[in-house]
Amino acid sequence: MTDRSTPSNLLEDFRSSKRRLVIFLAFIILISVAILIFVKISSETVAPANDTSGSTQLAFSPQDISTLRQGHYALWGIDSTRKATLIKRFNALNGKLYGLNGQELLSWPLGQTDWTGFFVTIEQEGDRDETPTDYKFLECSVSKVEDKNQCLLKFAILAAGDVEGSYILSTPSDNNATINEASGIWFTDPAGTKPALSLPAIASGPWIFEARITSSTGSTVFIGRFKQISGQDNDNRYSLKEGSLYQFPGEDFLTNLPSELSGPLNLSSGNYLVTISLEPDQNGYDLSGDHTLVNLLESPIPAGLVAHTQMQMKNIRQKPQILLNF
Repeated sequence: MTDRSTPSNLLEDFRSSKRRLVIFLAFIILISVAILIFVKISSETVAPANDTSGSTQLAFSPQDISTLRQGHYALWGIDSTRKATLIKRFNALNGKLYGLNGQELLSWPLGQTDWTGFFVTIEQEGDRDETPTDYKFLECSVSKVEDKNQCLLKFAILAAGDVEGSYILSTPSDNNATINEASGIWFTDPAGTKPALSLPAIASGPWIFEARITSSTGSTVFIGRFKQISGQDNDNRYSLKEGSLYQFPGEDFLTNLPSELSGPLNLSSGNYLVTISLEPDQNGYDLSGDHTLVNLLESPIPAGLVAHTQMQMKNIRQKPQILLNF
């Protein structure tokens, strides 16, 4: 057998092998670099969604912030020119704040730090514009505490003053004082001539007082909404027309009741709670839904309560606030 190798063939084989070696080494280098990059990325700690490294964080500490069923809250910052800038939309549940994506809101990065104040508004569901509504719920001015900026957002809708109240059971709308007297509740004295509520004046804005009863089974029936403690409230849908109503907030629960309840209601059964709260009012529409926004007074209606007996309510005035630190 004759060996056909020649110097030229050997040289060509050497060059071909060298090219393959170079390609192989380049491939190994690329794979190594890719592995190093992957390991570096995988080993980095992922920052929490509430945190952004390198930016000033706004920390939230809420108290008595109620859930909005028909809207949400919006936090706005105020700078030295008095311009309002949207910072964050959120809601509340069980004492905690949550972004509209459902994630708990503990802190939020600030794009700037020269804020002079902040305020919180109540916004309609679906409202995403950059203009605050008239429902200013909380507000504060920034102050320096040690080495940090602090702002205590406070509820400033109600003027200073006592919160007191009482009620009687009576049904003036049926013009009969001998039957169903425990089926109505009115915020007046036993004679029906004087107001029985003492509530602070509403400072400003579209806000209103609301009275409701809640059964032990969870059914809520609204008594009515009112701005003043004297004069009828805005709703007497469950009352009859035979008699004259007291000129104070209240309701007879005798007719047209919700399907889950049968009238006349016996409010002295020991199964009802009466509550007075402050609510946002948009031409009769409540952005807080069936939930109360700020509770003021409440009373479990005692079992066997005798009609026309004055019953005191308990002051449970909530003080919504959010402490901001940055």
